Amino acid sequence: MCYGQVRQQLDGLHDREKEAVLKKARIIGCTTTGLAAQKAMIMGAVQPGIVVVEEAAELLETHVLTSMSQQTQHLVMIGDHKQLRPKVCVCFGGCQGCRAAVGDEHTP
Repeated sequence: MCYGQVRQQLDGLHDREKEAVLKKARIIGCTTTGLAAQKAMIMGAVQPGIVVVEEAAELLETHVLTSMSQQTQHLVMIGDHKQLRPKVCVCFGGCQGCRAAVGDEHTP
């Protein structure tokens, strides 16, 4: 066996172990970034009926939508729309560290 095959088998074992843990859990907490990275595995193991989003005012709608499944019946969004706003970074070419909030008229 080569390294790639062994690595693939080990990753498969870890994924099955994670799925087993997620299926037993009553509450699962994660970031939307973490969910996006593991969406296939997490949503395959768990079809959440209730999704709670904290600091919802800071997230873009697409991040909220991707955290929901076909089984989602309730979406609870917690956040103050006047505190933190979503950050969008659109860079072309050599742009470094740009951060523009949605709805802002000026970009840094």
